[in-house]
Formats: sequence, structure tokens, C-alpha cells
Amino acid sequence: MQTYQLLQRWTRNGKGPVPLCDKMDNLQVSVPGNTINELVQHWGCVPENKTPAFVSVDSRGTRCEISRADVLHFSKRFAERLRRLGIQKGHIVCNTLPNSLERVVCEFGILFAGASSMNGQLLRSDGEDFLESLRAAQCFAVITDSTLLKGAWDILSKVVPPGTENNVQSDTLPHLRRIIFCQRNRSDVEKDFLSSLENNSLPEYIANVNASDLATVMTTSGSTGYSKLVKLTHSNICHFGAQVKAIEDMTPGTRFINCAPMGWAGGYPQWYLSCGVTRYFVDLHDGIIENLPLLIWRTIVMEKIEYGFLSPMYVSSICSNQSLWKDVPWKPRTLCLAGQPVKQSHLEIIGKLCESVDVNYGTTECNLVTTHRIIDPSEFKDTCAGYPGYGVQIKIVDQYKNELPQGETGEVLLWSPSLCSGYMSNEDANRKAFTEDGWFCTDDSGYFGQDGKLYLQGRQSDSIHRGAYILYPCWLENKLKAVPGIKDVIVVPVPDPVLHNEICACVVVDGLKGVVAGTVENSDSSSVPVTSNDHSDIDEVDNVCVKEVFPSLIRKGEQAQKTFDKIRLQGQSKSLSMSYNKTLVKPIVDDTVHTHSCNTQLQQNLDLVQLEKQLRLYADSIEMLHKSDAMRLVPKYYVFMGKYPLTDTGKTSRKEIKILAASALHLSP
Repeated sequence: MQTYQLLQRWTRNGKGPVPLCDKMDNLQVSVPGNTINELVQHWGCVPENKTPAFVSVDSRGTRCEISRADVLHFSKRFAERLRRLGIQKGHIVCNTLPNSLERVVCEFGILFAGASSMNGQLLRSDGEDFLESLRAAQCFAVITDSTLLKGAWDILSKVVPPGTENNVQSDTLPHLRRIIFCQRNRSDVEKDFLSSLENNSLPEYIANVNASDLATVMTTSGSTGYSKLVKLTHSNICHFGAQVKAIEDMTPGTRFINCAPMGWAGGYPQWYLSCGVTRYFVDLHDGIIENLPLLIWRTIVMEKIEYGFLSPMYVSSICSNQSLWKDVPWKPRTLCLAGQPVKQSHLEIIGKLCESVDVNYGTTECNLVTTHRIIDPSEFKDTCAGYPGYGVQIKIVDQYKNELPQGETGEVLLWSPSLCSGYMSNEDANRKAFTEDGWFCTDDSGYFGQDGKLYLQGRQSDSIHRGAYILYPCWLENKLKAVPGIKDVIVVPVPDPVLHNEICACVVVDGLKGVVAGTVENSDSSSVPVTSNDHSDIDEVDNVCVKEVFPSLIRKGEQAQKTFDKIRLQGQSKSLSMSYNKTLVKPIVDDTVHTHSCNTQLQQNLDLVQLEKQLRLYADSIEMLHKSDAMRLVPKYYVFMGKYPLTDTGKTSRKEIKILAASALHLSP
């Protein structure tokens, strides 16, 4: 049994070191093993090993479960298969299966074979990100299901010669040797992956692994548009289990739901490993669920879930429909909100959906960072992330990495026993993300309050936090600049009440002065943009006829009267440079566009309407695999500008562009 003792956490307030909080002082949290393999074995061998370990619910409400003993034995039998295929310690096996019972068995089976798993994240429809991750990790094998819609096999089949799955020879993926199909076929048990593991006479295997061995490679966003590969050891994951156990020490068999992707830190089965809970989740084998929040809530009520780990956008959707929760016979005790910034408005669920809320802040690289439990929503502030988690050390530093006094804002740096050992095949990212003495630089801005809690002020970089996902706009900007007629593109976040931020492309085209904000919905040839024209040196703008193209955002009859400068300088204490790039680009002209019955100032921008339509069509062609969920990292809004604001040093001011875009779209935080 592995016992973790709380490491002392300190910060400085100018008067010497002081403890940040008393919540976890002197705690000792134990988990029943030093490796993931030992934890799975523990729960598979306890007297209550017939207790359900994992329960899946699909879009039709069909419920499937697998016991603790089955998790252990199925994983050991799959490990023997992998061993016979030549998979061994030191190999990395990419698990591309979606949340499912099959995913669970494959994940643990990889570890039992002595190998390391990698999350097979497919976000881009062209598969460039997935293939690059396989190359960077030098994956030996990929686990996939060829029957999945838009699955990994759709990408791999283009670069792997047919019939060579058991001995892959691919110039694109030189290290790949095996493609392993684990398919679901409920009508044919001989072809069904889980059914094929039920025979008790099948040979089993479990390798000896050490706590310091690489266990899993998780994927996170990268500034180039490709995933960074986060290396986590067995020891890292075991401490992660201790961290969540310190938050809520659930008794074995407690009904717990978590619908985050299992390959992500927030969705990893850490509570099962540490506490032996019964983990519920939504089965995504058949693709994205149309009304996921509804299915989650029905599962919570019907299965009498006691604790849930959910995204704020899911619980907000549930709470907005009073008929779902007002008179239900069961409500969970606590819901843990994580994956996107939590606002006080999210906490209206207390007393409606649950008795209390746990607010967590974490990163893939460090797992849990901070946590606190909220019973009274009035005591919560929007930027509050909570107390440092179990074993976590946090310090706030200036640009030179000097530690700042309590109350001063700077970059948040972390250290924890669950902190990853770095990024795989990415030394440049390692140099930027880690200090010489091993602290992780989060790129998040924050400060410690007098209450000992961490308060976050947002990302310091250009990244966009949308829902549970983080987008680095560089890749998307380069893609959109390829559209003919585009002079420049800068992608920025604009406020969204559910997702925290939406994505807005701020576009410069030739021949346009001022700001033109595109429509919310997909535009067509009859759409008319909201314009604010800036004619030469004229400061004031003639009133223009504005068509209702922002039904939910613009009040009826409202006119766009703000000039570029008025919006650009909003909230600023001093003027910014007016110079901008004047590279000439021919505007796109569509001869099929006819005259609109509106102000002549709008008529001269009809070509821009067509350009906006072309941009949307182009974005659709490069968008992520699923249009309906938060992984759709393409712009929802398009704002056309005559020029970008610059800082006093002559650099483009993204901060001011955010203000301009939000103002043009009439959005407020």
C-alpha cells in the first residue's frame, strides 16, 4: 500500500513563510498500490470483486457493466494477446477507442503488458494532428475499431498498405508495427472484443513494472496546432488518485459519474483506482450524443449517483430546464465542476441539482492543482480556483521568475508528485514549460488572496479557453490566411455565457475601412453585415440601415454607430499607433450577387458578404471531426476590420482586438 504524506505548501507575504491553508495539513492519504497495475489487481481481488467497476450508458439508455474481477482478468487476457504480438516494456501503444468498456480493458491491458498507453486524440478531420502524435511518440501499435464513424482507422487506412496490419511498413509512420482491432459486435460474440475475453481458460499475463516507469502519454494543446505529449509515470497517476481521494474519500462501490474523455487527466479512472468506486460514463462508441446533458442527468437520477465530475456547461444546461430536476426523487450529494472556468452563475445548481459543489482547477501536466467545496454560492468569486490540492506547491512569480508577495498578480508555477516528467519529443516545449529547478510554468496569471486561495486571471498567452478545450490560434490563423482575398487574420476569444469563450476571426481585406461584423448563423447571399464605416479622416459615422443579423445579440432597431477608433480605444488610458500593413489584396467579387434594398453604404460591401460565406465554407472543410460539441475549434464569428490596433512598440495588440471584436458583436462577459 502506498501512503502519501502531505507536502508543506508555502508562499511569502513579505513577513516570511506562511501556510496557505489548513484544509489538508497533516493528512496522510493511502492508495492500495505503487503502480496502476497493483491498484487494478487490488480491486479485482478483494472479496467484493463482483461489484460493478464500470457502468456505461448509451444514447438509448442501454446499460452495460463490468465487475472489478472482470476488469482485472479481461485486462490480463488482453495483455497476453499483446505480448504474443511482440508488445513489451518500452513500447507505446496508442488507444484510440472512445469512452467505452472496451476502452477501459484496452487501457489496463496495455499497462499489464508492460507497455505505455497513449491517448489517441483525433480532433482534425484530415488527421494531421493524430499522425504527428504517432510519429512523435514513435508508437509501436495502435488500437482501433474499424467500424467507428470517423475513427482512427479512417486516417490510418490512408497511410498503411491493406493487409499489413500485423506487420506495418509505412513511410509515414516508420515506427508503427501493429494495428490491433478491438471491435464491438453484440450480434456475433465471436467478433465481439469483450465477449472474446470471457473464457476463463484463456492465458493471462501481467508484467512487472516500477512506479517510475512511463504509464501513459496524455495529449494536450500545442501552440503549433499539434498536440503536446505529456509523459506520466505510474507514480504520477497513483498520486493523482491520492489527490482526488483527499477531496472526497468515497467508500468502495460509491456510484460516481464522470463523462470526461478517459484519455484526459480529468477523465482518467483515478477514483476507481484509489477508492474502488463504481464509475459511470456515457458510452461514445456510436459517436457524439445529441443531448448529452439530458442523458447524464437521467443517468444520475435513475442510478442514484452520489458524486459527479462534470463540465460547468453540462450542469448549466440541466439547470436551465426546471422540469428535469424540480421534483425528481434523487439528486447527487456533490457535483465537481472542472474543465472550464467556473462562474458564480454556475453555482445556482446548489440546492437545485445537488447539496454542494467542488470547484477544481488542474492541468494535464500536473493533474489536480487546486480545489475547494462550495455550499453557499455567495461566498464564491468568479476567479477563485481554491486551495492547493493534496501535495501541490504553488508560487506566483514575475516575468523574471522571482516570487511575488501575497496579493500580487503574476504567473502561476506548480510542483507536485503528480507533475509529469515532461513532453515527449519536444525539447523546445520542455525548455519553455519547466524551470531549471523543476517547476512547471502554467502560463496562467493569478495571485493568492488573504484567504489562502488561488485566484486566476486568465491565460498570459494567446490561447483561447473554449468549453473544456484550449485552442492556440496560430494554426487556425495560418489556415484561414490561405483563403484568397485575405490580407491578415487574427483569431481571438469573445465572451460566451456557456463555453466561457467563443472563437472569433478578425479579418483584414483590401478596400475596407472600419468594422464589419458577420452574422451569427451561416451566412448566405442574402445576409447583410453590420457595418461601421470609417471614411478617411472623418470621425463620425452616418447612421446606417442595420438588418437584424444578430437576432440574439442586437436589440431591434439598434444602429452600429461606433467608429473604429472609439471601439479600439475603449477602456484605454492612452492612444495607440494608427499605422497598419497596407499590402494590397484584390477583393473577391461575386457577379451573382444582386443589389440589396438597404443603405448604399451596405451595398458596397456585398462582396464582403460573399467573402464571409467563403470563409465559413473553408472553415467547415478544416474543422474538427464533430460539429456538435465543444471540440469544434473553428470560428463562430467573423469581424472584418480595416486595420489592427498596435501597441506603442509597433506590435499587433491582441488585447485591443478582443475588445474591438466583443464590442462589434455586442457581447459582454
